[in-house]
Parts: sequence; C-alpha cells; structure tokens
Amino acid sequence: MKVITTQEMRDLEIRCEKEYAISPLQLMENAGRGIAEWVTKFVSDKNLTKKILIVCGGGNNGGDGFVAARYLQNQGAEARVVCLTDLGALKGPAKINFNKIKKIKKIKKIVVHKACNKEQFEKIKSAFDVPVILDCILGTGLKNEVRGYLREVIDYINTLTSVVISVDIPSGMDGNTGAGNAIRAFATLTLGLPKTGLLKPANVDTVGFLNVVDIGIPKELVRDANSSINYMCADDFAGLIPKRKPSGHKGKFGHVLVIAGSPRYTGAAELCVRGALRSGAGLVTLGATNGLRPVYQTKFTEAMTLGLPETEDGALSYEAHPYILKFIENVDSVAIGPGLGRHPDTLKLIKKIISESRKPVVADADAIHAIAEEPLVLRKAHAPIIITPHPGEMADLLHMQVKNVLNEKLTITRELAGKYGITVVLKGFHTAVAESDKKIYINSSGNPGMSSGGMGDVLTGIIASFLAQGINTLNSSRLGVFIHGAAGDLVSSEKGEIGVLASDLIEKLPCVLNRICGIR
Repeated sequence: MKVITTQEMRDLEIRCEKEYAISPLQLMENAGRGIAEWVTKFVSDKNLTKKILIVCGGGNNGGDGFVAARYLQNQGAEARVVCLTDLGALKGPAKINFNKIKKIKKIKKIVVHKACNKEQFEKIKSAFDVPVILDCILGTGLKNEVRGYLREVIDYINTLTSVVISVDIPSGMDGNTGAGNAIRAFATLTLGLPKTGLLKPANVDTVGFLNVVDIGIPKELVRDANSSINYMCADDFAGLIPKRKPSGHKGKFGHVLVIAGSPRYTGAAELCVRGALRSGAGLVTLGATNGLRPVYQTKFTEAMTLGLPETEDGALSYEAHPYILKFIENVDSVAIGPGLGRHPDTLKLIKKIISESRKPVVADADAIHAIAEEPLVLRKAHAPIIITPHPGEMADLLHMQVKNVLNEKLTITRELAGKYGITVVLKGFHTAVAESDKKIYINSSGNPGMSSGGMGDVLTGIIASFLAQGINTLNSSRLGVFIHGAAGDLVSSEKGEIGVLASDLIEKLPCVLNRICGIR
C-alpha cells in the first residue's frame, strides 16, 4: 500500500470523478461507512458503552463525521455531533451530509450541539463526557498551525480520558510533514491511503494505532501514484509462500544454519532456532561451541547441532570458520549474531563468515557490532546480506545519536541499503525495510506488548527461514517483519500487552503465517 502526500490524495480524488465517475459525495459516503464499521467493532471488542461523540469542523473532514454519525446511529450507537463551525457556512458534500442527519426520523434523531465559539462550547462541554470521541475537526487541508478557538478545543480534548479516534489525520497535524500541535489519538483512521506525515517517527504517540479505511479508490489509480514509500499490510503477502505439494518433504523447504548463543545468552540462540522452525524451514542446525552443545541438545527436539571450537573462556573461536564455511555449502541460508557476545575472536569470525558465505546471511545483534567495526566487510560479501539492527545498533553502525536515527529513519535506512547493496531492516514501531535507496517499506503490524527481550532473535530466525524456502531477500524481510508483528498482535489480543514473551509469539507463527499467506 502506497504512502502519499495530501496533494497526491487530492489528485486521486479528482481522477476518481473524471475517469470513473466516482464523485466526492460517494467517496465521503464510503469513508463515513468504513469509519462507522471500524468504530462499532472497536466499541464492541472493548466492551465500551455505545455513546459516541463526533466532533466536526466545517470542511470535508466534518462531512466524513456526519456520514459516520448516521451509520453509527443505524448500528445502534447513541451518536451525538458537536459542530464547531457556523452551520450556514457548510458547503458541498459536507452540507449535503449534514442535511441528511437533520432529516433522520425523531425516533433515531441525532443530537447536534452547536459550538461555533468559546461561549457556546462552554455550555455544551458536558457532551464530551463519553467513552469514545471521533475527531473530525480538521483534515489534510490544514496549512498553518492551529490557533484561537479551535486550538482551545484541541487542547481540551487532549486533557480527556475518553478514547479519541481521529479521522484521516489527527486534527492540527500537517498531513505531509507531520508538524503541528495536534490531537493525541488512540487510533487514526486514515482514508484511502496513508499520508506521509502520519508515519513520521516523532508522531507515533500522536497518531496512535494507524488503520486504513478503504473509500473505493480504484486500484488502477493507486498503482499510478508516484510514491517510493509503501505501508505493508496483510493483503501484500497473499500467495507469497506457495502451498506445499503432497510429495513435499523436509529437504524441499530449506535448511537454515543458525550461529548464535554464548554462555550468558543461551536463550537468544534458542529463540532464533525456534523462530526458524515455526516459520516453515524444513531443517535447522544450530552452530554452537562444543561446551554449549550439550545444553542445546537438551533444549531442542527438532533442531540439529553443529559443535564448534571455543576460546578458553567459552566464546566461539575464530578457529571455527573452516567448519562453518564447509557446512554452509549444504544449507540454504545463515542467521548469525543473536547472543554470540563480543569476544574479539568471535567478532573476527563473524566478519569472516559474512564476507565468505556463499549463501544469504541474516546478520543481527553482535553481528551488527562486528560490521560496525569494519563496514567494508559488506562490500566483500559473496552472497546477499540482510542486517536487522534496532535503533541503538543502527546508531553505532552509523556513528550517530539514537534520536537522529529515529528522526531520519526512512532516509538512513534507504541510504545504507543503497550504499552497500544490502537489505536493511530497521526494527521498532513501524519497522522499515529497504533494499536500495529508492523504495522503502514500513510495517503496519506489531504493538507495544512486543517490547520485551528476545523478540529480535525470533525475527532473525523467521527471515532466515523464508530465505531458506527460496524467497528473495526483500520479500523474506518484508514478510518476516509483518508475520512477526502479526503474531505479536495475536498474542496481545489474547493476553493483553503486558507480560508478552518472545516464546509466546513463536507459538502463534504457524497460525498467522498460514492465514496471511492464504495457505489455509
């Protein structure tokens, strides 16, 4: 799904009318219906009282709210509207849809509160004492910082404990840059396609959970949109992994070599291995020191182990490189780094494997630290390389502050991918994936419940598993990131967002993977 500017969105709407006879009024109807459907399901899922206040401005954003109010009322909600503009000033589709809610029969009448100024607003403040507020005040037409009366309304809403859901963008935000002191939404229902300002890292807590409402823009028009930013959704991955033939066997679905773990971090290796297994790899082998090999043999039933030389203090030795490189000849992908530690011998070994492996490599954690010591090792690589840093590791790699990594997330991800000819997966909320300096993909799945140790180790195993199954580096990374987040969403939906473990997520991978890829 493409991410576009506000002008590109307006151009799409104009083309809808000219080329497909889809009027602005129809698009508004589609938007309001989609908004109401999402809000109704949300209220039901959260067991909230069906009292919903729709706060509307005078433009098309307000018009979307008028339509949503009508559908919400029809679906059994108690919908009330606060109009922050002179009703006589409404025009176009917004005016038409306001007149529609006025004509609703008395038994289903929607209460409308007029609040064109501060004095009127003070009189109807009690209407804001509701569980859910729909923010339809200002849309993407905003040009300047909000001031005056509307500024006071936005500030007031930000003091409330109600769940605030913004339509298209949080009111007060610039749709292109993300600038502006805006409504702080629990969720934003953006219309048609995501706008660039919504995905600025600084706006994560303002936008909340981003959802896209289909308003009926033809797919042909969307394909024509000239955008290098893509928002990854479930529909992107249908059929990416082919259904397995009845004659299939373990040798048909790839062999992953995982090089991970150390005396202090045995769990990282286990999570990486299990992530690869649960993502469909036919075979997984863990390369571990001879000292740790017995530990892992008791942990795994399905995975194999490869014993490797170690240093006197138990770290993986550089002397392991001939054994590893020989074994790589018989596998399909390599995952290296999780929990390996930073012993000089180990870091030297990591660089040797990255530069000489003839099979695609996923480098994470301590492998990224090794790369940071000598980035040119990436240019020496004989096989495709995927790196999966979190913002702190990216900061070390690029010798910059973490806050700058977050602020320049999309730019630096693309630039690093283009500079070294690798695939970069910059982890975090809205994980970014790039394989060149041209296109970038932003993840839509995942939640704060995944903020616990070991999640990145699982992701490394997942991506390596898809590589082993014959999926290219870009699609393995994109699919791995999305499936990882979707599994986390499934766990959080069942258990809540506190106390979620990486091992919980692993057990949900088959269910999510089969469903999203359309395998069953």
